[in-house]
Amino acid sequence: MKKLVVTLTIILAGFPPCGVPTTTVVAKPALAKHYVAYENPIEPNAPGYTLPLDLTDIENYTAMDSKFDLNSVAPLLEQSGFAIIEHDFHVPDSNGDDIVKPYEYLDRMDVPLFVTADTLLHLYHIQFDETLKDVEEREFYGDIGGLTAARRMMHWPLMKNIRATCKKQPGAMWPILLWRKS
Repeated sequence: MKKLVVTLTIILAGFPPCGVPTTTVVAKPALAKHYVAYENPIEPNAPGYTLPLDLTDIENYTAMDSKFDLNSVAPLLEQSGFAIIEHDFHVPDSNGDDIVKPYEYLDRMDVPLFVTADTLLHLYHIQFDETLKDVEEREFYGDIGGLTAARRMMHWPLMKNIRATCKKQPGAMWPILLWRKS
């Protein structure tokens, strides 16, 4: 069973690029003039809590305990306010790389979901990879085949000369030229 690891990427804005002296003025990108700072009207005010927790004060603890058997991690929940458990999510995913299925499973179980930023970034990464793969297969495959055929024809006379030379010199290394048959 694979465990999911949450990572956070921090982008440091306002620092000069590596190798640029701090006295050098770095030109703003052309699109920077169109940037308008977003003023967030929402004031964060999530209620806090103190540790250790009293598990009886957690509104849905009994429901979650019945679904995930939290008895083994109850001391961690009380002490730290969180715990990490292994769960297979009853998902037939042999590679364990489908990030959406666990959320679907939890949603069907009426478990409150907390979708983290790394989940969304991972999904964007997958979508980008699939887009690139599609473009490569659709647009470049024919070009790569044509390029391979042209290189083969260009190097064929050279290979014939090398083979003739190698036949005259026993023990000489034979170069190998690989190509796709058309």
